[in-house]
Amino acid sequence: MGDLIKSDRIKELLEIASQSHRHHSLRAELRSPFDRFGIQFLQIHNTLLLAAQGVDRAASRATFLNEVDARLAQAGNAETTSSLMEALGSRTEQLRIAAEFAVSEQGTGYRTIHSQAIVALWTCLEACVQDAIVSWLLLHPDHLQLDPVQKAFKRISIRFQHVQHEQRIANLVDDLLRGNGPPFERFDKALSIFSLSFDVDESVKMTLHEMQSVRNAIVHRLGIANEWIVRDHLNLELHIGDSLSVSQIVYIAYKIAVEAYIKGLVVRMSQLEPDVIPITRN
Repeated sequence: MGDLIKSDRIKELLEIASQSHRHHSLRAELRSPFDRFGIQFLQIHNTLLLAAQGVDRAASRATFLNEVDARLAQAGNAETTSSLMEALGSRTEQLRIAAEFAVSEQGTGYRTIHSQAIVALWTCLEACVQDAIVSWLLLHPDHLQLDPVQKAFKRISIRFQHVQHEQRIANLVDDLLRGNGPPFERFDKALSIFSLSFDVDESVKMTLHEMQSVRNAIVHRLGIANEWIVRDHLNLELHIGDSLSVSQIVYIAYKIAVEAYIKGLVVRMSQLEPDVIPITRN
């Protein structure tokens, strides 16, 4: 099958990202989650590039090993050939296995590397949203009195009654973010409790929903499509049992969507002043 993401979606996402690239100030107490996100975001991308370079180097050894085999075959002296093979030993076999994998990885457009990068990006996104809400609650402890928050506290109080205050808030936010459905819906439900929800472009919503489904397929099903992803994402034109084509263009699209969403959250948080936050009880 072809790439999951079509090129026109890349163009649309890039346009969205460029529009949200304006600078927005944010209170120092709220910056840490986004600073960590930026560092992790860059680390994931740099690790992907280094891994791809390593694959290329390993693949180049395949040619060398083939040349070694050819020369040994031409040596004509069975005793010499046997002696050389024994000297090379298991090290050559390890190089051969690595080289074969690297050649296969090149042939799939670095599918394994991009798959693991997508898993890491998704973790980075979820951690940033959770940490941002935690920071907000530490800055605005009065929001802990809101009805949805109090209900969540009751759900987790037995399990986490002996942990420190900040960790209890982190566990509380984790509870608020739980649930099924597209990620932006779960995020928005939790963010809206604190008036932090914001408009998300439909293209970003769709891409994040796909990313979550692809991430789950990678982690739980070795990147094989099942009936859920086939049913929920008809635009991907998948069939049950298809191997997901997680190539560079897929990684780029998901990377842009994650960055656009986090920028949107930064913008929303920077728009709000602590003394004008509306607190409404449900």
